[in-house]
Amino acid sequence: MERALKLDPHEPSYWANLAACYSIRGDHEKAINTAKRMPMEEGHRSYTMKGNVFRAAGLDEAAIEQYLLALEHDARFELPIANGLSIAASCGRWDLVEKFDTAIDGLETPSINLMIAKAERLADRGYVEGALEIYQGQLAPEGRFVIGINQSDDITLIPNNPAKDLSDWYWNFGKHLLVSSRWHDLVDLFEFLKSPIGKFLRTGDHMVLEAEFLRLRGKWDEARSVLDQVNAQITREISRILLALDEDDIASAANRLLEIPSECPGQDSEDFKFWLGNCGPVLRSLSALVAFQQGDAVLADKESAEALAYANSGSFSDWVRVQVIEQTAPLSESRAVALGLLQRHPGNPQLIEWVVNRHLEAEDIDRAAETLQQFRPVLEGSGRRDTAAFLGEQVALRRAGANGSIKLREWPWIDQFTEPTRGWLTAAGTQAADVGWLRLSVTLLLAKVFEREFYLRIAQPFANACKFDNQGIEPEIREFVYALERGRTPSLGMIQHALWAAQLRPDQGDSSLMISWRRHLAEISWSGAVKLRDKAWLRWLSKLTQARNRAAHAGDITQSEFEMILTGFVIDDAPGPALTVLGIGLEDKNS
Repeated sequence: MERALKLDPHEPSYWANLAACYSIRGDHEKAINTAKRMPMEEGHRSYTMKGNVFRAAGLDEAAIEQYLLALEHDARFELPIANGLSIAASCGRWDLVEKFDTAIDGLETPSINLMIAKAERLADRGYVEGALEIYQGQLAPEGRFVIGINQSDDITLIPNNPAKDLSDWYWNFGKHLLVSSRWHDLVDLFEFLKSPIGKFLRTGDHMVLEAEFLRLRGKWDEARSVLDQVNAQITREISRILLALDEDDIASAANRLLEIPSECPGQDSEDFKFWLGNCGPVLRSLSALVAFQQGDAVLADKESAEALAYANSGSFSDWVRVQVIEQTAPLSESRAVALGLLQRHPGNPQLIEWVVNRHLEAEDIDRAAETLQQFRPVLEGSGRRDTAAFLGEQVALRRAGANGSIKLREWPWIDQFTEPTRGWLTAAGTQAADVGWLRLSVTLLLAKVFEREFYLRIAQPFANACKFDNQGIEPEIREFVYALERGRTPSLGMIQHALWAAQLRPDQGDSSLMISWRRHLAEISWSGAVKLRDKAWLRWLSKLTQARNRAAHAGDITQSEFEMILTGFVIDDAPGPALTVLGIGLEDKNS
């Protein structure tokens, strides 16, 4: 290579190959010096080759810089995007990740390799729904799972074993479905992987993932049955430890942690995948949880800290660390640690919710609002729009309560609110500055009253009467059903979509669940119930949903929106359509 370089010292590929040779031999200093002397040519792959040398030498920042230059000056191909995306994510440079994402969007037909890489980076930042959309489009277009893939045109990105790549991608797909609690989609995926055409893709990792799905659904015996079919591997033992913790069998969990070396001799934790993160830090975090349950706070602190020392630790280890610190340190310290971890791993909805709630507990409303504003896209991008809206309401209500006492006119049904709510709604104070907070607060309160009443009077009886068979659920009521299955009050949006779906003319394609839902609505006895499927009333409900969402997001609501909402509840001291539909009179004290 050196002789070739002497013959033509202006050929960039000779310099790049020589630098690569030095790098392979471990002489990174010579490799870097050679790369720095490389002549750069427009429209070739000079910057990419230079970036590869820096990457091999561990100079991540320098490598990223070259890959960014490659996007501008090299021939258009996928390697600099793939490498740059990977390094930027590992360094936590989410601003640069977005630049490489944009480069993918600029390609006419990006390969599946690159699209999957983009999906994983979206998931890293918490945008799991965006990642799932990509996986759905690549692996299950038109609802059919694929068993063959078209690889990248870039030869440097073509793997030695395409089938293994496809198997890994299906595992990633399943992991994100599990994180998002997309139970029905997971059932379909696992059935495909057990089918004659998909079983060649199924590995022990997929079986452990299925066991975790069953564990999270509370089907512990079925989860054990699946794990018993898995050959000895570390992730199988991790799942068994989590089962023991679910059953409060701390002694069994502790014993299994100690037995992993003998159960899985010679295994490297990096050779297996687990949905909560890489096995090394996950095991440390589990050790911390067990130690904490056994009352050893010192060991729990040590183990949870060591879990974070892994370069590939993830959100689960972050969460365990905060749980340990919360019990052993002041609230201010645990909040600071949690915020620091969110900067490193922003895609952690559970931790975001914890931080906002702790700010509110400390009456630090401004910091709660700032944190929610910063991380709200993550909550919504991970499918937790209800959580984002709920936290937004809590912040808005706290601000309303903190912005002075408010005078509310005597409504006949004001005594139906709880005592604390009545206290600050009816307190003295008529300043003009209070009016905006008054509108906002009452809007959010009315929305919460409506959600609760709808749940108690209409949705909960349906939930108790209907057996969910997981078959053919319409998209319009899928989230509504999930909420009922988990015992949560459905949001206004869920209510609105479920009622609109019920209003549509039935046909033979309806699921048994939809038929049962329509029948349930038709059998509700009070006179106002006939309006449940009235289009005019549903349009009002849609406006209430939009106004409530804007109130929770922007912390404000217009006078016209406010008046529109009020007319749904009270008209000239008589019940409005919202109360009538629910069968509530103004004398009703249960609202």
